[in-house]
Amino acid sequence: MGTVTQENPDAPLTSAVLGHIIDHCSNPRIMGTPANRINRWLCDPVASQEAAIHAITVALTDQQKRQEKKGDVLTVRLAWSIARRMGLERVFTSLGIPASLQRAGRAFERRKARLTAERDGQRPPRSEWPQIWDDAVMETISRGMERYRNGEVKNPPRWLPLHDGRTTSPHGMGLILSCGGLDAWENALTRLRHSADSHRSCADWDTVASVRGTTDTQITDLGPAWLAEHGITLADAARLDDQTLEEAGIDPAAWRTMVTRATDAFRDLDQALGDETAAQRLVGRHPDMDAMHILTAEHVDRRTAATMILVGRWRLTEPDVDPRLMIRPELLRQASLEAARLTRIAQAV
Repeated sequence: MGTVTQENPDAPLTSAVLGHIIDHCSNPRIMGTPANRINRWLCDPVASQEAAIHAITVALTDQQKRQEKKGDVLTVRLAWSIARRMGLERVFTSLGIPASLQRAGRAFERRKARLTAERDGQRPPRSEWPQIWDDAVMETISRGMERYRNGEVKNPPRWLPLHDGRTTSPHGMGLILSCGGLDAWENALTRLRHSADSHRSCADWDTVASVRGTTDTQITDLGPAWLAEHGITLADAARLDDQTLEEAGIDPAAWRTMVTRATDAFRDLDQALGDETAAQRLVGRHPDMDAMHILTAEHVDRRTAATMILVGRWRLTEPDVDPRLMIRPELLRQASLEAARLTRIAQAV
């Protein structure tokens, strides 16, 4: 954060500080920013940046008007708070995606990602998506109803759309909701990605990225690589409480997601390679990937990668199991060669 924002958090927001806030919070490479959270769904950094800029600008403009009505000003502290805490739902709503559709869509994407991980990186075919959508929606509503009955929340869950747009409400069986279902969600994500295409053609994004990378006020990407560079273990990172993270300007939910994913990936790679340092460096190089995707990103074929992870887990959970009796010798040899190759590469980094 620049000197102005550090020394004068209660000063009126200036255009220079506003530009810095938007630059930071719309950077998808910085862990915990709105753009970073959006990019996990879109997997498109330019579209995620554009969506974040739009949502933050709208939110700060609205807040400025509210402050003026009260005879007050929008301060640096308040502007940072609004921009940093910009949730996915508010971003998507500002872009015209109804709340019910995005809640159902995000539940669908989470379930689809979970199934992909369970199938060793193989995404479910398009023909399965309608059932995955419906299962995800019903699971979300069931969980919400349970929390409501237990008194954990004050209101019952929102009735979300099924894949064909029909409501899940028992009082409106067959009724088609205006927000739509799976097709509407896919179209909404496609529109977001395509809306950034004009910016891709009109702006030199490589130049923008290089300029941003040299600014004095850039906030470091707080991922596994940064932790390793500063001697912070994943265990230490997991122990940081929400207040400490928020005071440092880090979104606690995004931080915990990063730490959990990195910890799982490190555990699997450490067991697969038998080299803690190599595992740490590989996770640092691929902070947003699980172990399977890290191995394939390092040019290990999927079957060999699955063998490496499986044998590594057996060493820990089933030490009496002899892999040679369970897995073909040629696969074990290839897995051993790949582990040695990755260890050498990681040590040379």
